Amino acid sequence: MNGDKLKGSIMRKVIFAIVVMVVSIAASANQSMTMSIGEIKLLRLNPIERVAVGQSAVLSTSLLKNGQLLLLGEGEGTTTVHLWFENGKEGQYTVRVSEKDQQTTAQTLNNLLSGIEGVEAEVVGDQIVLHGDVPPEYGPVVDAVMIKYPNVINVTSKIANVVRELLSDVAGVDVSTVGTHVVLRGDVSKYDVPVIEKVGKEFAEIMDLTTSSGLSEERMIFMNVKMTEFNKNKLKNLGINWTNPIAGPSVAFAADVDGNKVFRAPSESATFADLPLQVKTPIGYFGIATEISSRINFLVNSGDALILAEPRLSTRSGGEATFLAGGEVPLPTVGSLGQSNVEFKEFGISMKINPVVDSKDRISASVETEISAVDNSVAVNGIPGFLTRKTATEVSMNAGETLVISGLLDQQSSKDLEKLAGLGDIPILGTFFRNKNVRNVERELVIFVTPTVFDAHSELNQAYIRRREQNINAFKEAVDEPDLQILE
Repeated sequence: MNGDKLKGSIMRKVIFAIVVMVVSIAASANQSMTMSIGEIKLLRLNPIERVAVGQSAVLSTSLLKNGQLLLLGEGEGTTTVHLWFENGKEGQYTVRVSEKDQQTTAQTLNNLLSGIEGVEAEVVGDQIVLHGDVPPEYGPVVDAVMIKYPNVINVTSKIANVVRELLSDVAGVDVSTVGTHVVLRGDVSKYDVPVIEKVGKEFAEIMDLTTSSGLSEERMIFMNVKMTEFNKNKLKNLGINWTNPIAGPSVAFAADVDGNKVFRAPSESATFADLPLQVKTPIGYFGIATEISSRINFLVNSGDALILAEPRLSTRSGGEATFLAGGEVPLPTVGSLGQSNVEFKEFGISMKINPVVDSKDRISASVETEISAVDNSVAVNGIPGFLTRKTATEVSMNAGETLVISGLLDQQSSKDLEKLAGLGDIPILGTFFRNKNVRNVERELVIFVTPTVFDAHSELNQAYIRRREQNINAFKEAVDEPDLQILE
């Protein structure tokens, strides 16, 4: 029993000794501070019994009556201050004395480099750190300043602005500096990933943290398309055109039932057009009178423009917009095993556009257009042919500009001959009794495409929303139903 009490007493003493050692070690933990030459600091600590300074030329101390410790920076350098407290504990400080105050030095650096936006010097602990993005043209300036201040830690980046300029067309990317690294962040379009990868290979300091979901930066493009056909038709009507009908025998009779001396109703007959106001006795006429008249033709008629289609298409950047105004023709085919199949061939006016827009609203697009019609004149086994005009092009333009695609021509010619029966067949003299019509039909297809970048808040979209409201209100007024509900 006494042995157990002895063991317990020894264990408590051991634990107490360990606690005292831990407290002593914590109390003697080394602390550091920074001072400048001539600077005074007061330390308010527990009652101090003794003070020891490693280098008195660097730092001097004085113990005041109120128990505070006064420190005075004497010279540049680093020294250690050891303290013994009246309670038996100890403490130690590492004091660095510099020629000037760190805050003053940092302010001086900021004044020297004030012309470089984003570059700043600040005190971190007992060190001065210079950080920020340095444009290439200011690199020599920073290097010259660092020679005068060799103790300043320089973590500025000289390539961040270069990278930022190279990626200026990449939407959604953010370029920043972290230490000596240039960090890329943000969600970018999948079409911009190769650009970022290429820039990253040129600069080892780049840390690419970008993501590519393929959704956030896909912008919408609205395209106003107008397909116009200019009919450059010319109808040449040259020759002598004789009138075909010849007047035959004529007979007329006129008599007044009642008359007056003021007016007479007009007569459609040329024979009685000039009758007097009163016909006292009936008059009549019978005879044969005829003539052949002719007109010399020298006419040229020109055609005009015809709008074939005016679609308005919308698609996302990198997507595809298609348009077809026409129909489909069933074409029978025979399979490899002899079975009969039916395929449908589209005809009419069709268009396909694949636009891509960058951050500066520059649009690159591939445009394919086609105008086709059924041509039964070249049918084979009942299967018709097709007359086709098509074009494919790739363009680059700014949003709001208009692309014009032209040069698709279609020419047709026809000749008509009119002649007076019998007389028109007389050699040489028959020329005076014939009229020839020559028609040259020349059509040119011109396509106008005006793309615009838009979103839900753009003026273009808001204008169409207002137009929709106006159409709804106009319809309600037309049907005289102000409470009519339009299904959304």
